[in-house]
Amino acid sequence: MGKACHGRNFSSLKSGWLLLGLLLCKPSSVPWLVLLVASEELIKTLYLKIHLPPDSYVFIFLVFAMSGYFQQGNSNSLSSLELSSGYVGLRFYHPLPTGILLACHTYHPLIYFIFSLMEIFQQKRILGEGRQYSLSSLMYYVLLFLSVQAVFYSAAVMVLRNHLFIFSVFAPKLLYDGMLTLILCSLFLPAIHFLRL
Repeated sequence: MGKACHGRNFSSLKSGWLLLGLLLCKPSSVPWLVLLVASEELIKTLYLKIHLPPDSYVFIFLVFAMSGYFQQGNSNSLSSLELSSGYVGLRFYHPLPTGILLACHTYHPLIYFIFSLMEIFQQKRILGEGRQYSLSSLMYYVLLFLSVQAVFYSAAVMVLRNHLFIFSVFAPKLLYDGMLTLILCSLFLPAIHFLRL
């Protein structure tokens, strides 16, 4: 009963995240968000029928998540941040709620696909496909892929520290990756604690 309950929790968590994304996005981005959800559902039904190792699920979903991140209009430049999304529902500037809403809007596709991965891994566990589909292994794979990317960009920033475009190209990308890592750790650590993964 507990496993089915967690599966419903991930589905409702994903739906709530989708509603928050709809609330924060521009009206012109709503059709894109519908296509994102449709592609996620198609991929999910396909992957529930075939048997792949868990790391391939994570890699393919992260590729879709990163493509959704860039399709949303984001880039590796700080000027591409949609600042108006941080003020939805606020009358005055408050740093904490504004920052949280801005981060939710910026990383919406990434977090949405991670919630979808959590739901798939939970359904695979319910179907009895083994311990390799535990949520702790999902978190391990996601953080491993993002850590490899962060190490690569840290090395690139270190090697190219005297380059002309270091502050316009490489440093903002490192800042985006660092913020994504903080957001994912703030999601994964309570999940590990409360779900006893």
